[in-house]
Amino acid sequence: MAGGLYCTVALKSDGSLWAWGYNTYGQLGLRDTLTRMVPAAVLPGGPATEIVGSYGETMVVKSDGSLWAWGDNQIGQLGLGDTTNRTSPTRVGTDSNWMAVACGGAYTVAVKSDGSLWSWGDNNDGQLGQGDTTNRTSPTRVGTESNWTEVACGLRPHTGPQERRQPLGLGLEHLRPARRR
Repeated sequence: MAGGLYCTVALKSDGSLWAWGYNTYGQLGLRDTLTRMVPAAVLPGGPATEIVGSYGETMVVKSDGSLWAWGDNQIGQLGLGDTTNRTSPTRVGTDSNWMAVACGGAYTVAVKSDGSLWSWGDNNDGQLGQGDTTNRTSPTRVGTESNWTEVACGLRPHTGPQERRQPLGLGLEHLRPARRR
């Protein structure tokens, strides 16, 4: 299951995707912006393996490795090369080797099966890990490492209190490549 702004997206055992709740940005993926009070089928045409949601967007990795996005795209967080909101599932590029995805407040970070890390969307605080604060509307590779396995994002990246000079925080700038076992 994944949740966003007052909405829920759920994955059934057969790989079908269902959504309900608040839908002002089209984050339910039902081709409109009407709120739903009961579950409605979202993604026909192939099973999903991973779903994530954030403030107003939803991202899905399907079993064929393709990445799909819909909802709020005001800063390019859907990775579709523009800033137009989508009310129905839209494929992100043509790659079919996406493995994991995470959404932050208005940014997305994903890992491909080759271990490469990609990011896009809002980069006001450097949360894309690109070494700058430039927003991106399309997936952009983060560095040259190829041993990433998982990713997590916070609603807004931040660093909390420090004890013994150990930062606590959320956001891509605090992630490190995972070691392969």
